[in-house]
Amino acid sequence: MGAMITYGSYLKGDVNITKSAVQIASVDTLIAFMAGLVIFPIVFSNGLEPSAGPGLIFKTLPVLFAKMPGGHIVSIAFFALVLFAAITSAISLLEVAVSFVVDEYKFSRIKAILIMGTVIWALGILSAVSSWNVGGIPFLDIFDKISSCYMLPLGGLGTALVFAWAISNEQKYAEIGSKPIHKILLFAAKYVAPVLLLVIFIKEIAPANLPECSPSSETPCIDTKTDLIWSGKSPEKMHWADAVSYCEDLTESGYSDWRLPNIEELRTLIQNHPGTQTGGTCKISEKEGKLAMRDRTDDCYGIDGSNFSKLDDTGFLWSSSARSDGTGDAWAVNFHNGIVYYYGKNDDNDVRCVR
Repeated sequence: MGAMITYGSYLKGDVNITKSAVQIASVDTLIAFMAGLVIFPIVFSNGLEPSAGPGLIFKTLPVLFAKMPGGHIVSIAFFALVLFAAITSAISLLEVAVSFVVDEYKFSRIKAILIMGTVIWALGILSAVSSWNVGGIPFLDIFDKISSCYMLPLGGLGTALVFAWAISNEQKYAEIGSKPIHKILLFAAKYVAPVLLLVIFIKEIAPANLPECSPSSETPCIDTKTDLIWSGKSPEKMHWADAVSYCEDLTESGYSDWRLPNIEELRTLIQNHPGTQTGGTCKISEKEGKLAMRDRTDDCYGIDGSNFSKLDDTGFLWSSSARSDGTGDAWAVNFHNGIVYYYGKNDDNDVRCVR
């Protein structure tokens, strides 16, 4: 939103804002749809996890390039363009903070770039190093929670209120036009958008009416340390692909947005194991991308003891994280002894879903 406002302020007066917005949104959606047509067939045909997020570009496209004639040349060119796109996007986003500092504090652009670039770089370092955490929660998760759950809806609400109520209709009509479609959009911005954004924000901050996860708690339950909500255990053991589908199709206590947890999330259910519990010394971590067997340390093995599960599980539970050096295996946790290990996707393990 900040980028749109900042760059929108640079537009010439004769630019049709409504037409430009429709064109940009349409092209962006079309490109995203076309990318999905390329990426997701590769995901499903190679047994990768479709909910892996932006990291899929580094998992799926190399598979495609490896099968193409001259794929290594195409791969180099493609990821060089990805690097260029990342750098230019970072520059464009930096402009938002730089423009604010220049306008409000009258700093020179060079001074503003150095100050804001340093601040953003420092915050980015906290997010990049997943071993740094607060109360066992990585900084990346904290920043993601703050930005997606609080800053985005509040920023959208503030933008809608300022646009709809603080600016006169004459000014708005002069910028976007006064046709019936424009008046409908203004009505939505004035009455519909603020209400919906407020509902979204209240839903995010309202505590879930669920019990705290414990060996004796009912499910679904919430782990207040991570804000993850866990489903009941599956009624039967199943293959890995069936586990992914089971969670995607699950409806429990009115929730239908369940998914199979990645190995990092599943490790938050481990307790009393200094190696494999969250923040432990076992290196297998979705956040660090260390999902290959060669990165696994002895600290990931099980130990003698008991009560390794916050939910009283005693067997194997699947994670969504597949081995990066073998498409036939996926990572799981054995709560009998706290071990983090990989198993063949055709093995049968129990399942707990997360949201």
